[in-house]
Amino acid sequence: MTFHIGITATRLGVTGPQAKAILDVLRYNAMTKDLVGLCMHQGCCVGGDEQITIMAATLGTIPIVAYPPTIKTYESKLAVALSSTIMADQDYLVRNQSIVDASDLLIVAPKGDRQRLRSGTWSTYRYAIKSNVETLVILPDGSYFKEK
Repeated sequence: MTFHIGITATRLGVTGPQAKAILDVLRYNAMTKDLVGLCMHQGCCVGGDEQITIMAATLGTIPIVAYPPTIKTYESKLAVALSSTIMADQDYLVRNQSIVDASDLLIVAPKGDRQRLRSGTWSTYRYAIKSNVETLVILPDGSYFKEK
């Protein structure tokens, strides 16, 4: 059975401490899961999605599924190009829900340490909690908390 990790991150980019924590999570899951494999699902935006996709691609063993947005303003062509599977374009909200629905664990990398309304990252987090998907929120200082 493949373990699926979804990503939701700020389009401003993750901080150094967030990047280190996320890479540690990806490495740990890629190396220790007693599964057929690990797969990452990401939303193809500039900033955090792109950075995390590059991290996963450098590990070389993680298939990456891309969920491009219909509005291309913030789309990362690199995040799409590094993906092994590309899903159909979707509106942001639908795309974020599709990522959660495909995930066993959602990694959340927000730009701040408090929930905000009108934030795609926090909206995706709230949907994951409502959908009973395990979440790992990695804050800008690298600290984290888990919820289900």
